[in-house]
Amino acid sequence: MQSKHQDQPKRTFIEAARRAQIIDSAIEALAELGYVKASLAQIAKRANIATSVVSYYFEGKDDLMREVITEVYSNAANYMQSKIDLNAPARIMLREYIESNLAYGREHSKQLKALGEIIIHWMAEPGKLPTGANPDESILKPLEDLLRWGQETGEFRLFDVHPMAVSIRKAIDGALEQLVTYPDTDMDVYTQELITLFDLATVAHKSD
Repeated sequence: MQSKHQDQPKRTFIEAARRAQIIDSAIEALAELGYVKASLAQIAKRANIATSVVSYYFEGKDDLMREVITEVYSNAANYMQSKIDLNAPARIMLREYIESNLAYGREHSKQLKALGEIIIHWMAEPGKLPTGANPDESILKPLEDLLRWGQETGEFRLFDVHPMAVSIRKAIDGALEQLVTYPDTDMDVYTQELITLFDLATVAHKSD
């Protein structure tokens, strides 16, 4: 007979798997139904579990939505890290930053749409969005650091890195919104145009 201590890893694994299943089902519901109709009951239905099981693992819809935000941002960050060569020059890293952002959105359209549904409905409620879910907050710091580093190496011209980082993020977010609204958008062309746009906007010229 196994002790409670021996059973603990199994219980922990099962609980983690169940939470992941519920988060995935929440993403499905948000993408298919939108934020308002993505009730806990609808999420439970997609997970083939009772609504009470969802309530056991999450305190309510807001708690679950925060976990969805965390999951999508974490997955996106891991995806981008695998695509960006940290040993490359700043100019190449900026290109890979833009490429990886748009590639993630193209390959994970449900996650993108689910995240958008939450952000749109939570933006009007101050303090509700967790730090990092707002493009004007911590999500900009790595990009600002990259731009600043490019200036230090002489690859980028001198400019205020904050408005440039905001402009890059807004352009990426706009491209992803375009993809959600118009799924037949040629993202290869769109991606290349954004890369060219911000390469021209940031590159240092010989006279700089």
